[in-house]
Amino acid sequence: MIVSSPTGRKYWEIIYDRLHSQCWNLGMVRAVQDGVLIWIVDASKDGERHIVRAEEITVAFLELAKSCR
Repeated sequence: MIVSSPTGRKYWEIIYDRLHSQCWNLGMVRAVQDGVLIWIVDASKDGERHIVRAEEITVAFLELAKSCR
């Protein structure tokens, strides 16, 4: 999976910035679940909250962006 844009920024950083500019409050954490490293990312705004878990940070933010639409 390609994780950097042509400008050198990571795709998850671009998604993070885009969601943040839309006034979403964002959080992320790495955790170990059943011996597997996972990323948990969340977004909240106006009483709405979305939480996504994935093994790759880029996948987590892609799913989060879909969920926030």
